[in-house]
Amino acid sequence: MGDHWACRIPMKFTKHCLGLIWLLTPISLLLAQKAPAVPKDLALQIVKDDPEVKESLKIQPDGSTTALTVKTMHLAVDGKATFYVRATPDSGRCGDHDRCLVFIYSKTANQYQLLLEEHAGALTGLKTITKGYHDLLLRDDVTGFETLYRTFKFDGKRYKAVKCFTSGELDLRPVDTPQDCESVNEIYPVKDNPVER
Repeated sequence: MGDHWACRIPMKFTKHCLGLIWLLTPISLLLAQKAPAVPKDLALQIVKDDPEVKESLKIQPDGSTTALTVKTMHLAVDGKATFYVRATPDSGRCGDHDRCLVFIYSKTANQYQLLLEEHAGALTGLKTITKGYHDLLLRDDVTGFETLYRTFKFDGKRYKAVKCFTSGELDLRPVDTPQDCESVNEIYPVKDNPVER
């Protein structure tokens, strides 16, 4: 028998030790993984939809970039692939409180369709569904004591903000204040923080 450390653990603790190893293994694997690269055809579609991001996100003619991250999301009820693309903090396209430029794209046949382009701190898919897509909740810390929440619903072509409110404290009491979704970006503008390269 080898000199393995598990052999020295009393038998009654072995199952707890193995359980801990099993629990921590997925965490360590996640920490070791790099963020997946944005598919080059998707990066080129982003430039086509919003040409001014090409320079700031350093998207090369071949579509490669390190200024974006991508995650697959399951937003379409029919199973169409949807992608959550986010500018990295060092891209210069993030404002205060980590409000970064985000895109949601749907993949159909050989092309990508832009569903949402916004600045957001956090994005969550909701259980409610509108016109075949899950509704979205975008959460932004807009000041040190105030958080902006925006609910987006799919209108058949793109996501549109339908409910906006801020949540904060007034005299140590929580206060929710409705906001006009049309003017929320004027009230809480995002000033991208350029990064020296």
